Amino acid sequence: MAELQFWGIVKGGHFQPDNPVDWAVLPPRLEGHRVKVTVKRAFAKASKEQHGYYRSTILPTVTEWCGYDPRSKDDLDEVHQGMKRKFMETKTVRGIEIVPSHADADIEDMTVFMDLVLQWAAQGGLYIPGPEDRLLA
Repeated sequence: MAELQFWGIVKGGHFQPDNPVDWAVLPPRLEGHRVKVTVKRAFAKASKEQHGYYRSTILPTVTEWCGYDPRSKDDLDEVHQGMKRKFMETKTVRGIEIVPSHADADIEDMTVFMDLVLQWAAQGGLYIPGPEDRLLA
């Protein structure tokens, strides 16, 4: 069975799912099976500003630094996929490595990803302007 995610809120020490109908059909399907439950505080989706800074500054700068053409959509995508594989936690499903999408990233995940890319680039001697530097240019 694929990993299932349920969103909700904890009130009075009890989980209240956002979608009670889906939640209600889950226990019978898992009857008699061992399960793993992970609880993580939900954060808002990554912001437009985060995606904008990544796509307009970080990605093209790293792409050019790696010897690719930052004006080429294919080159940008190749570097983007490589950075995701290097800096994002992947999952293996039925022997296939799955790299998460930025579209599914929350603010925390995207912040960690961009910080790792910026640290890696800085260690290699690459300066990438911060978002505040873009606004002043």
